[in-house]
Amino acid sequence: MPWNPTSSAANDFLSANRRSGPTLWASLEAPALHVDAAAWAAVLAIEKTRRGIYNIAEPSGYLSTEKAQRELGFDASVRLNALA
Repeated sequence: MPWNPTSSAANDFLSANRRSGPTLWASLEAPALHVDAAAWAAVLAIEKTRRGIYNIAEPSGYLSTEKAQRELGFDASVRLNALA
C-alpha cells in the first residue's frame, strides 16, 4: 500500500514524531568519520568486491559498523601516512 500522508496512521506517526522528535534527535550525536578511514573503506570495498550497504563511521551508539568490520575488515581508526 503506498504512503498516504493524509491517512490516520500517517497523522498519528507525524504527531508522535513532533512530540518526541526534536528532543529525541537532538540528544543523539551525529556519526563522524576521518577522511582517511573513509578512503580506506572505499579501497576495502573495491578490493573485496563486496556489494551491499555498509555503515562507515566511527563506532557509536547511533549506528552499528559491525557488518563493515566483519565483511570488509573496516577500522575507523585508520590514518594513512602521506609521503611528502
